[in-house]
Amino acid sequence: GTPRKSPAQARLEIRERIRELCRALETKLRMAVRAGVGSIMPEGSPLGRSYQEAVASLHSAVQSGKDALFAGVSPQPQVEMTLPKMQNLIRDIGLALAVSSPSRLAQARENFTYRLLYTGYGPEITRAHMLSALFVLLDQFEHRTGVGQSAARTLGSELMDRLDFASTLPELVGAFKGCLDILSRYQEKPREASATARLNTILLDITREPQKPWRLSKLSQKAGQSPPTFLKWFKKVSGKSFGSYVRKARLSKAEALLKEGNLTLERVAQECGFASASTFSIIFRKAFGTSPRKYFGRR
Repeated sequence: GTPRKSPAQARLEIRERIRELCRALETKLRMAVRAGVGSIMPEGSPLGRSYQEAVASLHSAVQSGKDALFAGVSPQPQVEMTLPKMQNLIRDIGLALAVSSPSRLAQARENFTYRLLYTGYGPEITRAHMLSALFVLLDQFEHRTGVGQSAARTLGSELMDRLDFASTLPELVGAFKGCLDILSRYQEKPREASATARLNTILLDITREPQKPWRLSKLSQKAGQSPPTFLKWFKKVSGKSFGSYVRKARLSKAEALLKEGNLTLERVAQECGFASASTFSIIFRKAFGTSPRKYFGRR
């Protein structure tokens, strides 16, 4: 509701309460806790502006390592992110990536993010601006490193998914930072970007069609690597060995088919690439702790 005290008194009281809360949390959690606060809004006022200011202040606190209570609060209306301003901010990020300067990249990212948060946009418009920036940076990355269009597109799909999965402003800020960190790492090691992109394409193929007879020799040839190198990169990118990944993909499809309950065990095994129903049953029991028939019977 509307504060009974003056705005200055209310802000002072809120500041002290939050600082006490931060100190208590730091003692209990044994880690640094940062805080940022937006405007004090009268009763019945829309909270959008206060929320935007709070997120921006919190972001500033995390970046600086100091509390940013009420930082940046201004009675002036927020201004839109114009195209020239957007282009200048993205250009600064691109230049920082080009010279492989972590400090310069951090500052450029901070300027871009801070300006976005203070425009007053919601998550969807903020995401759109971040995706636009990422698209430009990926294009520059492709031409600068020579990784090739296919690798750049695969990498771009992975990075853009990070932004698509973020739903709140803080999540978007974190996702955008993660995207730039990946681009920065691949900027220094473009061969790693190409290898990762090729492996991600292969992983997607296996996930989509696990029933195929995936052969190490053919897949390593497709990746342009020797079998030992392919296995090394496969585990690095997927987190699993080649055999484990294929088996998990086949079991995931088998589980989905069993839930539908329209096929026999023999047909499920065939549709998922297992040699026989008995082989399928052994592998399934080991993974799920029960036989396919019992699993099928519960559906």
